[in-house]
Amino acid sequence: MTRTTDDQASLIDDPYDRTAYEVLVRQLEKGPSLAERAGGRVSSSVAKVGRKVAERLPAAVGAAGDETIRKVLSGLRTLTMDPAFRSVSTKRVCRNYVDAGHPIEDLAAIRALRLEVIDRVQPALAWRYALGAAVEGAGAGAATTGGEILAVGGTVAGAEA
Repeated sequence: MTRTTDDQASLIDDPYDRTAYEVLVRQLEKGPSLAERAGGRVSSSVAKVGRKVAERLPAAVGAAGDETIRKVLSGLRTLTMDPAFRSVSTKRVCRNYVDAGHPIEDLAAIRALRLEVIDRVQPALAWRYALGAAVEGAGAGAATTGGEILAVGGTVAGAEA
């Protein structure tokens, strides 16, 4: 750790908090993981392929394809993001803390809890939301893929007629 980081860590009284802080500092000093670095290269490659495919499509497909993509993305947002935002229940989050023995009445009260308490209660919430997101993502992927195939297929067939 650097001298500045040591000084900052010494200001943290709680041993659990200080350890958590030091772990985060070490992670930041290591930099991005191989998977995180590869993610940027993969998305860049996918974007290049997408541009090449778009350049080769007939003009009629391009104009109709833009509108189709807008509709697909709008539907995807409606299918996944809107329900996801509505699924984060303040009552459910507060109930998990109450069930763990920490009587709170609103989300702001969580800030007053010790980090160790939050770290114990939060994973129970995280896996539930992750499971829900995975199910929604799988459904959205299936719906989007099927919709795109039908939309692009119909547009190409219409352009050829």
